[in-house]
Order: sequence, then C-alpha cells, then structure tokens
Amino acid sequence: MAKQEGPIKITGTLGDKVYYKRGNSFYVKQKKHVDPKHIIKGPGYNTQRANMMEFGHASKAAQLIFLAFAHSHRLAKDICLSGHLTREIRRVIKSDKQNEYGKRNITDAETFLMEGFEFNEDAPLSKVLLVPYTATINTDTGKMQVTITGQGQHKMVKAPRSATHFMVHLAASSIDFVNRQHVSCATSSETLPLEGTPGAPLTLIVNLPPNNVHPHFLALRISFLQECNGVIKPLNTIVHNAMAFVKVHSV
Repeated sequence: MAKQEGPIKITGTLGDKVYYKRGNSFYVKQKKHVDPKHIIKGPGYNTQRANMMEFGHASKAAQLIFLAFAHSHRLAKDICLSGHLTREIRRVIKSDKQNEYGKRNITDAETFLMEGFEFNEDAPLSKVLLVPYTATINTDTGKMQVTITGQGQHKMVKAPRSATHFMVHLAASSIDFVNRQHVSCATSSETLPLEGTPGAPLTLIVNLPPNNVHPHFLALRISFLQECNGVIKPLNTIVHNAMAFVKVHSV
C-alpha cells in the first residue's frame, strides 16, 4: 500500500492500480487478481459458487418467462424489466426448502410469490386498473379466467390524456423450467371507449392443456388507443401500458 503525494489526489481504478481515500489520506494499491480456477474449485469460494449457480438459474428462468410472454411484455415494459424479473426470481428461489443453497430453483420454490409482479414499474397495473378483479386458475381443466368489475368504463382505468380507448388482454403460460418448454395462450377484449355507459363485468378466459403439472402464470395487460378521424390506433408509445402477474399457481 503506497500513499499518494502531490497536490492532485484521485480515487478509482486505473489499469491494475486502485486509488482510494482512507480517512484524510489518499492511497494506491495493486489490484487483486483472482484466478478463475480458484473460484471454480477453491474451498474458500463455496459461497461465491452457490451465488453464481442460483443467479444463473434465475437468469435462465427469466429468459424462459420472457419467451413465454414474448408478445405481451413487449407491449408493456420498462427499460429495467430484465433486471427486475431476475431479481424477483432470485427472491422467490429463496423459498425453495427442498434443495441446498446453490441448488435451489424456481420449480421447487413457492412460485405463487410472483403474484403482483409488475412488468412496467412506470405504469403499474395496481394503479392503472382502478376497479377490483378476480383471477382464477384451474389446473385440472386448464381454464384460467379474470373477471373485472363492471362499472362505468371511464372509471375502470387511469388513462393518459391522449387516449380515447383501451383494451384488456389476458395471457397465460404453463412453464417447464427443467426442460425449458412452455405452452402459452392469450386473448383480448374488444376496443372499449374510455367514456361510456356502465356495462356488465368484463370476463376474459384462456385455456391451457388440462392436468398440467408445471407452474402456471396468468398475466393481465391494459393497453391504450387513440381515435382520429374515425380510425382507432394504438398510441405511439407503450410507456402507459400496464401488465402484471395476477395469478400464479405453484407445482
């Protein structure tokens, strides 16, 4: 450890040197280099290896969820979605009580803890959808359903100023994280005006193969549209669209 002298003091890393401050003095030291072989096999790196294994599993699980909901999440996400989802899966993996640290995985974890996960934290479904809803998953029949309370449509959602209409979308997937396979389906409501008369409850239903033994995920998405000269088109931006897991069924 060498002490920095002279009128100019710096902190940070430059090449293989680390410049730092301790107390009122500035120092420089050689950057430590760890042989990757020590991390892979060294007895002193057991915790690091376990962390790496679980992070890798969480990343692969996040990629599979992205693939299963590819069409939906592309239309309702924020720029940090990948990091948010990986972090959420790592949190859920900690609920796995069957496997030892480093071998815990999402299949043996309490995947229902992912209920409420928001794909777009800039427009969370919990704030965009203003009325109650119920979500159900029946793994015996494969039927998955969401029913939204029927109220005046202008009260159902919090919409951006430029929007005149909105749609409700339902997407579902049964995901086999072990074999990296999934079965997905989706449906959408009709185009609904933001200002309208009170209507009946809105129900959306999707069906997956019955008696599926893998975790089931059910996502609800709200998208906004604008009418111009009699033509209704989606808004040019997706920043106001909301999407979240409203029901998750564990194995």
